[in-house]
Amino acid sequence: MAEFLTYQLKVAIALSVFYMFYRLLLSRETFHRVNRIVLLATALLSFLLPFCVITLHDVVVIPAGAVAEAGTAAEEVAEGHSLWTIVLSILFFIGVAAVLANVLVSVIRIRRIINSGSRQEIAGGIDLIITEDKTASFSWMKYIVISREDYHRGCPQILMHERAHIELRHSWDLLFVDILTSIQWFNPAIWLLKGDLRMLHEFEADDAVLRSGANMKEYQYLLIRKSLGGSGYSLVNNFNHSTLKQRISMMLNKKSSPLSTWKVLYIVPVIGIFLLAMVERKIEVQQEKPIVISIITEDGGSNINIDGKVCTKAEVEKIISEKIENAGYVPMVTINASSDVELGEIIDVKDELRKTKALKITYGTLGKE
Repeated sequence: MAEFLTYQLKVAIALSVFYMFYRLLLSRETFHRVNRIVLLATALLSFLLPFCVITLHDVVVIPAGAVAEAGTAAEEVAEGHSLWTIVLSILFFIGVAAVLANVLVSVIRIRRIINSGSRQEIAGGIDLIITEDKTASFSWMKYIVISREDYHRGCPQILMHERAHIELRHSWDLLFVDILTSIQWFNPAIWLLKGDLRMLHEFEADDAVLRSGANMKEYQYLLIRKSLGGSGYSLVNNFNHSTLKQRISMMLNKKSSPLSTWKVLYIVPVIGIFLLAMVERKIEVQQEKPIVISIITEDGGSNINIDGKVCTKAEVEKIISEKIENAGYVPMVTINASSDVELGEIIDVKDELRKTKALKITYGTLGKE
């Protein structure tokens, strides 16, 4: 579970960084479709990037006794963190359940409104739901909900606006982000991202209405008249979205230059920086295996044995060098000599060791069988 919580923290960091750069570079641009794609793509990337881990392996060689000590210390640290891990996990899943429950309640309420109203099928396979309540017009999936009062007044701009939401599949965006929000409920960035995404949906729908030939001033007056109502459901796109000032300002803004889309490339260095920041170093602990050189006297001469292999003094340098190279580290070399071995024989072996990388040398005695 600790690994899962660490993963959530990495997602939160990635999501926050992506969103921060979006706000700095793209939020004021008028290419709403591109911004919408960027928000959705970076939200998804934030959940995928922590799986792309660059791992660097380090080998640490320690004495045999230290292996057991290190294992005991690690167990003590793990026991100390286990309680906090359990508490944080419980809080995390309570938050997830609360957000998902809110989404489910919203779906149920929307379905009740749809089922209680009279239904008409209009062009494009869209169902128009006329409700007796004085609710703000909104769209969800393939449904447009409108009050009977607005329906009889005949406001084609409202229907064009809500049709645009449906044709652009904005409800799926909101459902997708709601699921991500339930997992990252503790992260302010996901809530801000969700709000900006809803804003982009309104910008796109407003653009669709204006491109259809609607008079901008009349449309803006319609927005002002409808600004007091509200659907109250986070899953729907409603006509009189509360961000009225931003919507009108965006209509009046000069269109962004196509060259401004190069700012989207900020995603590339952010991904690179994130991957470098999340590089993991895995330490492989190896128990040091010393090299044992035994020197005994046999038949009037010296017999040199290195880890069970008999050799001459001239071969000591080569054999020790090969063992150091194969081990990948410089092990301890222990010279054990029987009591009747002359000191000069031990010195000769030591001189051969000096020609290698062996720096740690200990001495011992052998009992002669």
